[in-house]
Amino acid sequence: MSAQTYFPSQDIPGIAAAVMVPAGETLVFLSGHVSRNPAGRSLSEQFEDCFEGLRETLERAGSNMESLVKVTIFVSGLRPEHLPEIRTVRNRYVPADALPASSLIGVAQLFAPDVLVEVEAVAVRKNA
Repeated sequence: MSAQTYFPSQDIPGIAAAVMVPAGETLVFLSGHVSRNPAGRSLSEQFEDCFEGLRETLERAGSNMESLVKVTIFVSGLRPEHLPEIRTVRNRYVPADALPASSLIGVAQLFAPDVLVEVEAVAVRKNA
């Protein structure tokens, strides 16, 4: 686990209002991750696929989910009733003691009609 400093949000549970990354760590920028098989899959199922993809990519980059410092979630047709389902999946992957700064953005549509969610992130990796 990295030594980021987290400032929890006073208003929104489960996110950091800010994250500071100490000197000597490398930033890892992750492209948007989507479900590899979105057709007929629910928002929760696609969101789970996104976080599994992020986890795999972070491992290949020498980092992990505990090292996330920023997460941006794009949801096609976002509605308030999606929030509990989004939080439930996100909380399975993002440790409560290592909350990233986060944004949740509703969009009319992503790049393909079956794709309901896309997640991009920034993490850190300690330099050897």
